[in-house]
Amino acid sequence: MERPAERSAERPALVEMQKSPMLGRILGIAAIVVVAVAAVLILGRRVINNAPNLPAPVKDSLRAVARAESIATFAPVPTTGWVRLNGDLPDDAVIWLDNVKVKGLVFPAQPGRHTLQVVTDEFEPWESRISVTLGDTLTVEVELVLIQQQNPQ
Repeated sequence: MERPAERSAERPALVEMQKSPMLGRILGIAAIVVVAVAAVLILGRRVINNAPNLPAPVKDSLRAVARAESIATFAPVPTTGWVRLNGDLPDDAVIWLDNVKVKGLVFPAQPGRHTLQVVTDEFEPWESRISVTLGDTLTVEVELVLIQQQNPQ
């Protein structure tokens, strides 16, 4: 017959699980989940195709899950925000973001505070401080003021 000290030395994990029954339950549930996921991934297609007694919506759902799990797609993590300018901007308008010329009315910008400027020949220079958020599009309303011509007399 074994002595209690020898038994606990041979199976320390079992002794720890007996001390903490919650840990044993968690490990048991984790093992069941791993086996279930592996079974779905390995046997999923065969089960779907060879199960004529499953209703059509269930088969379609299982196919969709199998397709989604077989194609590892991850949404890209945004690294910038976007700025969209709204307003009647003339064709010759030059747009500056922190003293760097940008092209178009929608352009990427690093998250944080920036100085936005619009310069044209016919209108007074326009400037605004903006705050760009990661992954979001900031819409900025630009209202240009026409330069007043002085009439020589």
